[in-house]
Amino acid sequence: MAAPIGPDQCGELFARQLAEQADVCAKIMALSERQRKIVEERREGELLELLADKQRLIDRHETLMKKTQELRERWERARARAATRDKVEKAWERLRDVLNEVVRLEDASRAMLQDAKDKVSRDINRIQRGKIANKAYGGGRLPPPQARFSDRKG
Repeated sequence: MAAPIGPDQCGELFARQLAEQADVCAKIMALSERQRKIVEERREGELLELLADKQRLIDRHETLMKKTQELRERWERARARAATRDKVEKAWERLRDVLNEVVRLEDASRAMLQDAKDKVSRDINRIQRGKIANKAYGGGRLPPPQARFSDRKG
C-alpha cells in the first residue's frame, strides 16, 4: 500500500499532471492549426494521417484525465500552502487556455469541412441536374437528320 501523501505533495503532483495534460493539448492545438491549412489546400491523404496522429494524442489526454481524477478529488479536500495552491491554479489556467484554443480551432476546421462538403454536394446536384436535362433532350445523342424533301421526278 502506498504511503499517504500530504496536501502539498498532492498539489505538486496534481500541478505536474495538469501541466502534462496541457502539453498534450498544446500538441493537439498545433495539429489543429496544421489541419486548417491542409483542409484549405485539399490534401486529403495528409489530412487522414494528421487525424490519426491527433486521435492518438486525444487518447493520451483521456488517459491522463482519468489518472488525474483521483488526484483532483484529493486536491479539492487538501489544505495546501498558498504557494502550492497558486501553482495548481496556474496549471489549471494554462490547461483551460490551451483547451479553449483547441476548441476554437476545431470549430473553425469543422466549419471549413462543412463548407467543402456543401460545395461538393452543390457540384453533385448541378451535375445530376445536367444529366437529367441531357437525358430529357435525347441524352446528347441526336438522331441523324432525315431528309424531308426528295428530288424524285414524278
